[in-house]
Amino acid sequence: MIRGLYISSFGMKKGMQKVDVISNNIANIDTRGFKKDKPVFSSFPEMELYRFESSKKDYTMPPSYIGTLPLGVSLIDIYLDPSRGMLEEKKDPFNLSLVDEEQGFINFFTVNTPEGLRYTRNGTFTLNSEGYLVTTEGYNVIGENGPVRLDKGDFIVTEEGEIFQGGERKDVLRVVSFRPEEVEKAGEGLYTSTSQSRPGNAKVLQGFIEKSNVNPVYEMVELISAFRAYEASQRAVKAMDDTLGLAVNEIAKV
Repeated sequence: MIRGLYISSFGMKKGMQKVDVISNNIANIDTRGFKKDKPVFSSFPEMELYRFESSKKDYTMPPSYIGTLPLGVSLIDIYLDPSRGMLEEKKDPFNLSLVDEEQGFINFFTVNTPEGLRYTRNGTFTLNSEGYLVTTEGYNVIGENGPVRLDKGDFIVTEEGEIFQGGERKDVLRVVSFRPEEVEKAGEGLYTSTSQSRPGNAKVLQGFIEKSNVNPVYEMVELISAFRAYEASQRAVKAMDDTLGLAVNEIAKV
């Protein structure tokens, strides 16, 4: 009975962890360049079961092994889904998007923040009062020569990330790539990594933005499923608690 409480409690914990991940995905449906998370669960370390043999007094030999008992599941990882969101044409030269060309890797623009270099898929940029190309949060977009600086007027960004203005090559966007497991979300659509970045292998499209890769219908179905699993574990805990309470009260009367 007590073991059943443990198993049901682990089920509730798993359900809430899954709900948290899915809720964050749904909250970022309209976040440009957002990559959804997928929770990965595995069986909880199993408990070895042995047959108790009181007649044997030889404690140098272990009791007979009869099997294992799983106690539940645990969250072992939150996997970043690298699939690209839909591209939406904006015809704004400051809107850029990345099209990954190498499977198993995800490319990012590089930006400079007060906490250091960060990476983003959100290519909604603008020009600040000093002529620097910045994100909507005001972070400098980084190129080969450092923060990208432009003059007022039209400019062209090639698929290789080269920036031309007035026939002059101004800079090249610093695009880097990582494996999905090498990056962590840092808020504001930014990512960080402790791994060494690789040269980017992506096409840069000017005048397009990348939408979130979250499928709202799929996520809502997953959310409902997670809630139902949580409620089932909750009912199991209550049933066992009621049974234990009844057993204690009835035994006390005998």
